[in-house]
Amino acid sequence: FTSLNAAKFSVVLNKNEDVLYSNILALADVIIDNRSPEAKEKDSILQNFLKLADKKHPVIFCSIVGYDSKENKHRRALDVSVQAETGMAMTNAPNPSFPLKVGFTVVDIATAFKAASHITAHLFYLKNQSIKNLVIHLEVSMAKVSAQLQMGQYLKYAVEQKETHREGNR
Repeated sequence: FTSLNAAKFSVVLNKNEDVLYSNILALADVIIDNRSPEAKEKDSILQNFLKLADKKHPVIFCSIVGYDSKENKHRRALDVSVQAETGMAMTNAPNPSFPLKVGFTVVDIATAFKAASHITAHLFYLKNQSIKNLVIHLEVSMAKVSAQLQMGQYLKYAVEQKETHREGNR
């Protein structure tokens, strides 16, 4: 946690610090939010800020979600549960009856890199633009990232109809 979060600025606000929260949002170029959809929707200060017509500069709002389908959007997602539900634990299994999670938070880390990549691309786009009130909404799904990490295994199964499992360190 410490190595991945070094040099980040963190603030804890009390419920009565709405003005400070609004001021922090007004300064932000990028907002990354991994709260549940309900929490994001209930955050009236955030929602009002995103709808505000007189922003001084464009803002990128990146929402990290567990699942991107409408049926599953509101489900909680942890790295280990996403590994289990997307088949990664089976791919990492030494045999078909022993699913095994990857030994580190691979889905969390890969999702963060995917979000960073999307954000960087949009920052480059905005660099030479003179747009003010634009909010660019991005969404990155942990389940989709997990599926992308396993594309080779998915394709192998589609072609050969054979499940792949870990063999030693392979």
